[in-house]
Amino acid sequence: MIGASFLCDKKKFIEIGMFDEDFFFYWEDVELSNRIQNFKYKIYQNNKSRAFHQNSNSSIRDFKTDFIRYENFIFGELLYDHKNSRTRLVKILRKFTKGFLILFFNLIFFRFKSVNKSFAEIMGIIKFVKFFIKN
Repeated sequence: MIGASFLCDKKKFIEIGMFDEDFFFYWEDVELSNRIQNFKYKIYQNNKSRAFHQNSNSSIRDFKTDFIRYENFIFGELLYDHKNSRTRLVKILRKFTKGFLILFFNLIFFRFKSVNKSFAEIMGIIKFVKFFIKN
């Protein structure tokens, strides 16, 4: 389910723990859907309903918003794996190494948009490692 727009029974939503505040921007709806299924509740989808963001600020494309997206997507992915007991050190090391190599090659070939993405992904991994150590 997409968490940007949904309806639910408030008592059940509170019972399952609402949105996990450790997530930011990505993966919180995936994690919530997983908990809904674990509680044996059902998710129904209505393809006819539509929701519109009044200001569309989440669709702005610039270096800063792209950085925030990429960083938090990787962080959310690793956090989701961690919260579902699927964290593997080898995956974290592989993502970090791959991100660093891609960053290096993008710098060499002056692909600055890709540099931003690679750097953001590395920072997302570091953000997760800090979270993991702290908790």
